[in-house]
Amino acid sequence: MLARILIYIIGILLFSSELHAKMDDKLLNYYRNVNRAELFILDSNNNAAIYWYRKAFILKNRPFAKDQYNYATCLAIKGNFRSCYRQLKLLVAKGASINELQKRSVLTAFFSSQYGDKLIHYSRTHKLQYNLTYRSKIDSIIWKDQEFRNKQGGYAVHGKAIRKADSLNVIEFDLLIAQYGFPSEEHVGIDSGLNFFRPIFHSFLIHQQHQAQNQFRDYTALLTTASEVGDIEIHAAAEYIDKSSGKDVFGFFHSGVVQLVLDTLTNDQAIPHFSNSATAPYGYFKLDEEKEKQINVQRELYGLEPLLCARRKTLFSKRDARFIFSSSSVSVLICNSREQYRKMEQSITWF
Repeated sequence: MLARILIYIIGILLFSSELHAKMDDKLLNYYRNVNRAELFILDSNNNAAIYWYRKAFILKNRPFAKDQYNYATCLAIKGNFRSCYRQLKLLVAKGASINELQKRSVLTAFFSSQYGDKLIHYSRTHKLQYNLTYRSKIDSIIWKDQEFRNKQGGYAVHGKAIRKADSLNVIEFDLLIAQYGFPSEEHVGIDSGLNFFRPIFHSFLIHQQHQAQNQFRDYTALLTTASEVGDIEIHAAAEYIDKSSGKDVFGFFHSGVVQLVLDTLTNDQAIPHFSNSATAPYGYFKLDEEKEKQINVQRELYGLEPLLCARRKTLFSKRDARFIFSSSSVSVLICNSREQYRKMEQSITWF
């Protein structure tokens, strides 16, 4: 534990504005194999996906929850309920809710099997496999982060209280890391609601992003070090690093997908096919070719897929809810006139 904490201290002291990956080859290849598995999922080739997940998991003793869940989903689809049970058991031990897992339609057949019954029994008798004390302290930070934000009036009424809570949360978060190490899945578990692509302290990090009203700390160095030693899943890390630094290091803001919609209230029927988001095609904002190449080089150093593959995964997640990929979103942009639509259309590349 002490050695891991020293890694964070040294990493933060040596951090510079230019990121140069120091990721271990095993971790880097873990991410590359997971990416191969996910691309095969996009192509509906679950057998190949299972093969690459198995190759990946050889390289990391404790795979990330997102990857364990997607692997389990592939196994469930193929009817390999025994192996599926082993993966879901690990997720339940990390804090996944058995009730939420039962709601996933892709797991219906699994829960109808003897292995589903076995997992339900395990969920009632197991011990959570993380530091409960550390988890409760992280949960306390999140509760204080949300306490006044959720009250009527929000920031407009409770701005001073929110600012004070945020400043104290930063101090406490830093002290906890000094005491316990980074709050990885191994240390504090996962979200019970199956939100596996983000750590449980997501809201805290978002409120410390670049130009946030109450940014008291730039966590770019911390998150970079955490990603390089495998304490945070790389897609989540890339999102927080870009948001914390305010720099387009990993191209997170370009990994999303858009739909362009002509507002039907204008009665402009020149483009009726695109009059609602159910029929509008998907695309993404064009990025300077050289800039995209630079971003992809940086992404490759950290085991991330190229931006185009990231966008494909975002689109797949929109259309197929069985799997859990990254947090990039699909944005619906509404145009009020044909002229505005045509102008916006010029900046978008369609799938």
